[in-house]
Amino acid sequence: MRIGILTYHRSHNCGALLQAYALREFLKLKGYNDVTYVDYWPEYHKDVYRLFRKLYFRKQSLLGKFKFLIYLCVFFRKMVKHKKPFKEFIDRYIEPNTMTDACYDVVLYGSDQIWRFQNYPGANGYNSVYFGSQEIKANCRIAYSASMGIIKGSEELRCFLTDALSNFSFIGVREKDLYDYIKPLVTCPLQHTIDPVFLLSKGEWLKIIPPNIIGRKYILMLHWQKEAELLPYSAKKASEEKGMELIEIYGFRHSSVICGPLQFLSLIYHAECVFSSSFHGVAFSIIFNTPFYTHLRFNQGRVISILEAFGLKKRFINSVNEITVNEQPDWQDVNQKISMWRDSSVSFLLSSLEHYYKNFSER
Repeated sequence: MRIGILTYHRSHNCGALLQAYALREFLKLKGYNDVTYVDYWPEYHKDVYRLFRKLYFRKQSLLGKFKFLIYLCVFFRKMVKHKKPFKEFIDRYIEPNTMTDACYDVVLYGSDQIWRFQNYPGANGYNSVYFGSQEIKANCRIAYSASMGIIKGSEELRCFLTDALSNFSFIGVREKDLYDYIKPLVTCPLQHTIDPVFLLSKGEWLKIIPPNIIGRKYILMLHWQKEAELLPYSAKKASEEKGMELIEIYGFRHSSVICGPLQFLSLIYHAECVFSSSFHGVAFSIIFNTPFYTHLRFNQGRVISILEAFGLKKRFINSVNEITVNEQPDWQDVNQKISMWRDSSVSFLLSSLEHYYKNFSER
């Protein structure tokens, strides 16, 4: 059976690359050897990760273009260094396993926010390719832990989703709010499924994690939302209380260390405590049983969804007074909940593939 994975497989985003890696590795462990990434990467995505963003540049005013060129000159070296570990990861784990213009038996759509509203220079709307349109040739389309990010509920969106989701034979979504939203709109089997990074065990992740790149004890802050000011304040307070260095990952301009996907894993695994506004920062803290706290000002649904599933809602803070750095979650209970959700998600994924194989074999 030839299986394709359609996701954000070339994104310079740690979580996006790691979930893409995890889904393929999991399928290989289950005996599916002909699994490749569908090498669909539209121009607007390419532009986001270029050093010189030509689509973005064209949209700017004369003053905006001048500011962008100054920005590029000032930060060029930092940008090159920042991109290097992402390119290395893609070259090693992704690029050798991609295919273009193939005809697949099954295409798995997801995970990550492939269903989000695309608002970039060169794109403005929902991309029908990620919703199973015919550009990608496949006999069967399955969504696995797909996400929309923020759901902009409207009659127009409901009509679009009713039509678009009819392309799928099975649908698994990552967030509970998305599950509830589309349940009345679909007729195929629908399930709330776990993010692909949870499909691999802690032991499987340890096989690719580098040693402690800091070399000493530290508090880690993964800060993706500059509006969430509570997080850096809380992380700094915790580092002072523990007498440990604060390692900050906050965009390429302000980060303490260069951080690609493998460094991301190492930093979380070896940290004494993690403060994260990153969904996958929270996810890997849970996988590695690393104490953590999280706070987001917007797009909270995806983090809230896994915190509720694992009984960790207290780890979402709204005040610095809610932090007790030395307090550990009940990891035994958390790990049992992970195992239960993983098992149900694995059952959904494998039974979906087996259903296609059985029907295909009987033709």
